Amino acid sequence: WYQRRVHRHSEGAALLEIALPELWVRPHYITSRVVQFSGPRVGNVGFVEYYDITAPFEHFRVTHGTDPVPKWPAFNSTYWQHVGCEAHYKEGAMDETTFMECDCSGEDRRCRVGTKRGNNFEDHVTFWGRDITKQC
Repeated sequence: WYQRRVHRHSEGAALLEIALPELWVRPHYITSRVVQFSGPRVGNVGFVEYYDITAPFEHFRVTHGTDPVPKWPAFNSTYWQHVGCEAHYKEGAMDETTFMECDCSGEDRRCRVGTKRGNNFEDHVTFWGRDITKQC
């Protein structure tokens, strides 16, 4: 038995969310924390409720500025929602002064909209000054 910390970005984050409910019921699979970067919405309300209530680990979503991917598909209270708690960084420098901890509903409006409207793909791939696609 050992603990795993899982980190994924974008499409990998979406696939991880879909796969984890199957994995966490298996013997000897212990994950203590999941951190995803810029993943899209993957679940309907039933999936999100099941995931958030039964997940045996912490799940955090990190979003940045006006990254368009976490806004896809468009929010719908019945179909497309996020799981876990979101940490949203404003545009520009990513440090403790630009960080906003969102509520853990998965769809805190302050974070869902971002710090301004718009879509900036550069915010999707850049975290802490690094190209995250080369880190995850």
